[in-house]
Amino acid sequence: MAHNARITENNLSTGVQPITGAAPLTLSGNAAPVSVYGVDSLSATVYLKLTTNALAVVPQWEVASSNQGPWSVAKPENNASYVTLATGTGAAASLTVDISACKAVYGRQYARLSLVTSGAAGAGLGVDEYRISYNFRHFNQ
Repeated sequence: MAHNARITENNLSTGVQPITGAAPLTLSGNAAPVSVYGVDSLSATVYLKLTTNALAVVPQWEVASSNQGPWSVAKPENNASYVTLATGTGAAASLTVDISACKAVYGRQYARLSLVTSGAAGAGLGVDEYRISYNFRHFNQ
């Protein structure tokens, strides 16, 4: 099987979801079964639309032994902190980024990307919103 034929994009999408309510909120992607992915191939595509002034979003990878949790934060190899992906300014702005999974996710059965809000409360769909999906390479076949 050719290399590109083994790549799957935009899998397990949450669809566009509202960011609604007071911070901090944890907005989670769907649970992804890590055992079916090639090592170092998992990434998440995140779409964000932020309008609310001072609403900030930080992505973080989480892991669990069950797709129902409990979930714990998977830290990068150097124990670095996750950093703010975007902050609302009062004017609507959107972005789409791919975020690589850290190596810690490959030692557990399930992984997901979550977005943690801080600052202002989200105003909901059409104003503040997100979508998370996963990209990966299948094992050699």
